[in-house]
Amino acid sequence: RIFAAKIHRSVPDRVLQEGRCATCIIKPKAPTAIKRILVPVSQGSPEHFYRLSIAAHVAKSMGASVTLATIARGKPSQQERALLERARQLMGMRADKKIVSGTSVEQGIIDLSKAHDLVVLGPSRDWVLHDFLFGRMVDGIANGSHCSVMMVKRPSRHEGVLVRMVQRFHSFRARS
Repeated sequence: RIFAAKIHRSVPDRVLQEGRCATCIIKPKAPTAIKRILVPVSQGSPEHFYRLSIAAHVAKSMGASVTLATIARGKPSQQERALLERARQLMGMRADKKIVSGTSVEQGIIDLSKAHDLVVLGPSRDWVLHDFLFGRMVDGIANGSHCSVMMVKRPSRHEGVLVRMVQRFHSFRARS
């Protein structure tokens, strides 16, 4: 299927948003060995296990270390520490955990990417509210990252319903 993107939306954004199968898009930067992988996690992400299993597989096959990170809007809380520990358990391997305080999730991840060779991104409920499922925030991270970025998505039944609702809303607004 060919995706005709609007000017403000990239082709990877459209593929990830509209694709109905498991999808992985890699945006490579300088060709380097993958030794340090960054996996951002957020509250309530339905894709954690899938993304973490992909990151774990890449880490094991490349002999790389993994850093799980979350961006706190203020002082790090016990809830954020528990989120990272749960993500580490889901991944099933050793991982460093990092909480960064900041007001911008996008900029926080971009800053963390300086110390890594690969960032593994996927959709999250937090980001659903920020550009409907898998939007410009991921494009911004992929474009601003200092290392290669792997964007993964496994569509769910619920997501398909939400995508259709958003598409209908946009169609309705376009006709109005």
